[in-house]
Amino acid sequence: MPRVLLPAMTTPTPTRGNPLIRISLSLALLGLALFMVIKFGKAPKKVPVVPSFRSQSPSSEGGGSFAWIPRYPGANVINIRTKENESVLSYGLDFQSSDAPADIASYFDRGLRGAGLTVQTRNPSADESNLHAESSDKKRTIDVGIDKTATGSRVTVSALEQ
Repeated sequence: MPRVLLPAMTTPTPTRGNPLIRISLSLALLGLALFMVIKFGKAPKKVPVVPSFRSQSPSSEGGGSFAWIPRYPGANVINIRTKENESVLSYGLDFQSSDAPADIASYFDRGLRGAGLTVQTRNPSADESNLHAESSDKKRTIDVGIDKTATGSRVTVSALEQ
């Protein structure tokens, strides 16, 4: 039988490519990783709120609100809002009641004075009343607006804590 010579089998060597392309690609990926860490890596700093000002009053965040805000009995809460920034926490709510504006104003006046705030009543009448109260150090303020409606009263409460 004649001998058949087969070509030698060689394994091809892999080509490594251009080293500048590999370095450029590595630097691009590193830059992207750094960008993502800087942009999304840290949560914004949040100033803590002193827990002693929280209470069982309704609030939009589901926790408490300011302990010094009197909670009106039987109120039908319409809207609640809270906002916190670096130095101020604001809280507000709107509610309806079947009670007269004068009765609600008297309740808030007693409750806020009992919490140690100085209270001023503005424009008291049978149809509306406005109260403004503040602490002696001016770090807590509250405004209560009460308007007569066909079924009772609508009340807007806005408070600030610094």
